[in-house]
Amino acid sequence: MAIQHILFPTDFSDPSAHAGRYAAALARAAGARVTILNVMLPPYPPGDLAPGEALEVTRKLAQEEEARVHRAIAALTEAGDFRGLPVRERVKTGLVEDGVLQALGEDPADLVVLDRDIDAPDAGPIGDTKVLATMIGGALVFEAPALEA
Repeated sequence: MAIQHILFPTDFSDPSAHAGRYAAALARAAGARVTILNVMLPPYPPGDLAPGEALEVTRKLAQEEEARVHRAIAALTEAGDFRGLPVRERVKTGLVEDGVLQALGEDPADLVVLDRDIDAPDAGPIGDTKVLATMIGGALVFEAPALEA
């Protein structure tokens, strides 16, 4: 299985940073490019604003959050584990599982490195994922039978 593109969704948490180290190491080993994805929840303004004012505050909060996310991704690519790798950054707004699926639809990946167990009872819609391969510590421990065309 040749890995040319890795999708790494991140929320910048400690578990996500740990998964990111694996994504970067795998990308280096495979000579793959990486897409670092963050999916932001839509911001909600304080409830005591007038409707017109709430819309403007929401826009400003979204712009500030997106700028913060771009700075965090830049920190990963400029001085972090992803330094020197071909990296594309994506920022989406909405539910995480929707953002991941949307990113995969726009630019399919050979591997998605997650920091969560998709088999956990609280995995949500991402738990419907069909696992094609599982790697632990960089070693392939499961590969689904070849898909028929």
